Amino acid sequence: MTSIQIRKAEPSDIDAILAIYNEEVLHGIATFALEPMSRDEGLRWLEEHGESPRCVFVAEIGDGGIAGYISLSRFSWRGGYDRTAELSVYVAKPARGQGVAGALMAHVLEHAKADPALHAVVSIITSDNTASRNLHEKFGFRHVGTLREAGWKFGIALDVDYYELLV
Repeated sequence: MTSIQIRKAEPSDIDAILAIYNEEVLHGIATFALEPMSRDEGLRWLEEHGESPRCVFVAEIGDGGIAGYISLSRFSWRGGYDRTAELSVYVAKPARGQGVAGALMAHVLEHAKADPALHAVVSIITSDNTASRNLHEKFGFRHVGTLREAGWKFGIALDVDYYELLV
C-alpha cells in the first residue's frame, strides 16, 4: 500500500487542488458548480480557510503528488451557525480506491474534535454518490434528510443527502 501523507494546504497547492475540483465541476456530480474555479477564486477560497475552524488539508501519495483534499468551510454566513462546518472531500480520479479519502476524513475529524470552536460537521452529498455516502457512514455520520431534485447538472435533476456528525 502506498504511503499517504496529510498536511495543511498551502497557496502553492492551489493548482493541484483546482485540477481535482475542476475535473469534478466539468465531468462529475459531486459538486453542483457549473463553471470551473479560477486560480484567483481558488486562492481567495484557500485564504478564507486560514482561520479555525475552517481549514484545508491535502493528501500526498507516493512521490509527493497531491491526490486529494478535504475542507471544513463555513456552513452559513449567519452567526448562529458558526459552530457548524461543512465538510467537502475530493480525490483525484487516479488515486481513488487507495485509501486517500479515508485518510483525509480521519485527519480532518481528529482536527474537528480537537477544536473547541466546532460542535457539528455536516456534508451535503449528491444522492447518487454512493462512495461518499458510504465513507461518511463509515466515520459515524448520520443521514438526516434528503432534498429531492434540489440540483440540476448535465440536464438531470439530482437529489442531495444531508449528513451530520456531532464532534
